[in-house]
Amino acid sequence: MTNSAGRDVPVRWIGEQHVREDCQGRIPSLADWLMRIQPESWMANGQIERFGSEAREDPRSSWIVEVARGKTILGLQDWLAMRDLVD
Repeated sequence: MTNSAGRDVPVRWIGEQHVREDCQGRIPSLADWLMRIQPESWMANGQIERFGSEAREDPRSSWIVEVARGKTILGLQDWLAMRDLVD
């Protein structure tokens, strides 16, 4: 992007500057965001199957913990597939 002074400014720099202004001078990590997001069913990107008749813990909780701890960078669907929790 070229500014009014004729200087080329990378669009990424503009985006990062905007995030820093909104987030008190820092760029939060994905883990920072995910630790603070309360997951909703529509965020699961599909249906999470339950196996057996017993109720199991929602796997989204485990996924969020792993992302927050930096143990995975996979999206929920890929993470579930890797653990054979979806068809």
